[in-house]
Amino acid sequence: MRLITDAAHPVAADRLLIVTFTRAAAEELRGRIAVRLAAEAAAHPESAYLRRQRLLLGRANICTIDAFCMQLLKRYFAELGLPPDFELADDAKAYTLRQNALSAVLEELYEDADFCAFASLYGRARSDASAAAAVLGLYDFSRTLPHPAAALQSICAAYESGQPLGQTAWGRTLLENAGRAARSALRLLDAAKGIVAQEPELANYAPALDSDAVFFAALLEYIGAGRWDSAAVYTAEYKPPAFKAVRGYQSPGMNAVKALRAAAKETGLLDIGRFSGGDAGLHLLLWLEGRNEAELVRRAAEAGVGLSPLSAYDLAPAPSGREAALILGYTHIAAEDMAGALLRLKAAWGF
Repeated sequence: MRLITDAAHPVAADRLLIVTFTRAAAEELRGRIAVRLAAEAAAHPESAYLRRQRLLLGRANICTIDAFCMQLLKRYFAELGLPPDFELADDAKAYTLRQNALSAVLEELYEDADFCAFASLYGRARSDASAAAAVLGLYDFSRTLPHPAAALQSICAAYESGQPLGQTAWGRTLLENAGRAARSALRLLDAAKGIVAQEPELANYAPALDSDAVFFAALLEYIGAGRWDSAAVYTAEYKPPAFKAVRGYQSPGMNAVKALRAAAKETGLLDIGRFSGGDAGLHLLLWLEGRNEAELVRRAAEAGVGLSPLSAYDLAPAPSGREAALILGYTHIAAEDMAGALLRLKAAWGF
């Protein structure tokens, strides 16, 4: 507003360029500027400059960034080598063009033995769908970079540096993520073992849970030492033992143990918090450092998962700095439903 209402340093309103992401936002901005200009003109009825600005505002370029880019393309189509009658493709046409281009690229790449090996590895020698998805994913990622070709060349150069995979930038990232996943799996298993300790009838589940915990603890040691190959081989060779049968007994705790172990295998929650099950009755407590209980409960509800904040049951003010804590009930809930709920929480909370 300062630019277009300062008569001493005039800027014509039709020289404005304001871009936003939606048409609604663009129209709202235009409306707000018009209201402010009208108020200024009413406060200074003698100002011909402000009256002119109100007229010029209708020609100001206030639009979405897509619309502005389209204006540039239409104005400079010749310099860009575009036909003058070019048009935007709708979603269906864009998808068809994308798939046709992908097919042509794959056909050319299959003449490269290295790509054939890559496609076979990704598709496990059954289909090239995974390889095609990887190519499209790389293409979409490259389009987010200011200089795609140079960036991809830099990435390839780093990959071909000869460093052990665990010492490369992405190798370190993968190891860090694997470490978080393993720690989360151990927390889930600890919660399951807490329930087993409360219900002696589930003692047959303890050996399998102990075996899983030993596996993840050893895996963490490999990851912490940066031993990529050892971690990969160890993971590939581990076969989780089946639970021993528990006959003549059913309880919500049984379902909860099964769900927690399934989530540990998937390591779906990653490093989000600390579970406790041995001191929570027919519930689990999930402790999350540096999180807001009310916000977590709200997001969980939006994902269809009902939770209660532990603070709702405090008989006295909670100690300052206490972690956020949520109560997860597991009575009358099937194991497969619990596993799905845990994964929905992961998505809802952005972990």
